Parts: sequence; C-alpha cells; structure tokens
Amino acid sequence: MVSRSVFSRRRFVVGAAGAAVVAVTPTLLSPFTAGATAEEMFAVATPALRLRSGPGLQFSTLATLSMGTTVRFLAGAGTVDGYDWAKVNVVSSGKIGFVAFNFLGPVPSDGFEIGQMVHVEAGGGVGNLRSGPGTGYSVIRRVASGTTGTIQDGPLEANGYFWHKVRFGDATGWIVMAVLVPGAGLDRAWVRANSGPLNVRNQPGLSGKILGHVSTGATGLVTTDMPQEASGYVWINVQFNGGLRGWVAKNFLTWL
Repeated sequence: MVSRSVFSRRRFVVGAAGAAVVAVTPTLLSPFTAGATAEEMFAVATPALRLRSGPGLQFSTLATLSMGTTVRFLAGAGTVDGYDWAKVNVVSSGKIGFVAFNFLGPVPSDGFEIGQMVHVEAGGGVGNLRSGPGTGYSVIRRVASGTTGTIQDGPLEANGYFWHKVRFGDATGWIVMAVLVPGAGLDRAWVRANSGPLNVRNQPGLSGKILGHVSTGATGLVTTDMPQEASGYVWINVQFNGGLRGWVAKNFLTWL
C-alpha cells in the first residue's frame, strides 16, 4: 500500500535539520559533526549511492539507492576510506546497511510553493513523470534535465520519496522532489517588452482581463504554458521580473 503524508511548508519532519537538499553534489555532512541521532531521517543527495554490507568500500553492495531515497539513520559507523559511514534503514525497502554519510542530506519536507517554476536536474539524465505520487504508478513521460515545469501540488511522501505534482508543457504528473531545483531550465527563453506600456492579460486574446502593465524594456521568462493564437495575434505566457505573470502578444516582445 502506498503511504502518503502532507507536510507543513514551514517545518521539517522530526529530526531533519537545515535547508532542502536538491542538488546532485555531495552535501558533506558527517554523523559526528552534524550531531545525527538514531531515527533521524535523511535523503540521498546524489545518484546511485551504494548501500553496503559494512562500513567501507570493500564491503559488498546490497542495493543502489537513487537520489531522493529516504533513509532512517541508526548509528554512526566511523570513518573508513575517507568517508564517514552510517548504518541506515532504507524506508522504501526496509533494507539495513551502511552508506557514506557525506552523500546524505536533510529530508526536504518543506517542498516548493504551488505555482513555483522549477526545472529537472537529474545529473544530466531524466526524471520519471508518473501518473501518481509513488513508484507503483505508471511513467507517463521521461523528462530531460533542464526541462522547466510549474508546481501544481505536493509535497507528498510515498515509497520512501517526496513527490511534487508538476506541469511540464502539455504533460502533468508526479515526480520525485529530489530531481527538482528552483527556477527555469535551459529550455526557457528570456524576453523583453519592446513597446510599452504593454498589457498583460489573464488569458490569450484581447478579451482577456488586463492584470497589469509592463514598461518598455521590462524582461521576463517564457513559462511552460504553450503559445496560443487569438484575436489575430500569437500570445505568449510570460513571468516578468517583479512578479507579474500573464499573456502578452508576441509582436511586442524581443527574444534575448
């Protein structure tokens, strides 16, 4: 059965400390310097972290943990081969073994805000967009690193991961939070208003309600909403610096 929990955006789960970790680089934590205690929860912060049968590189691999996997810290296991080791329990599988603690980060339970722009950073690979929040749901799209999306829901916990519902263009689904980072990816373009004041509307077309205006030279980022034709213009959805977001006619924009 898939277990789901909604977490407050203003707190971390019991025992976790610090900011949400979504990077693919090591977090350089130590079970000794960080003061980790039994039953604290941590998240794998790098792809393909090996769960070993003992504290050291010479021990056999019990499992390979993907980025975002949640583990329960059981005990520190000393420093071996240049790494601080910890005995952990993998939440999703129940397996117990040892990992290099340097590659774990705090559980990112605060998540992202609804409507926030994010992009996938999966170490150059892809993130699986699923039909629901859990590994048991079908993959509806493989989203490449650098692809920009907009947060729709979450975070929820399932199968030892935290999940967000994200809209990527014409596809919306659930993806592991650990592969998401704030801001737009390489697939989003910056634009500048070349004729102001430029009306920003709540929907494409001259009948759309005017939300506000931007002046000549105002810059913004093209969002994941697809361009639309209406009232004889092609309309682009733009998130302007300063927070105003809406539809503007393409004719009055310059691509940067």
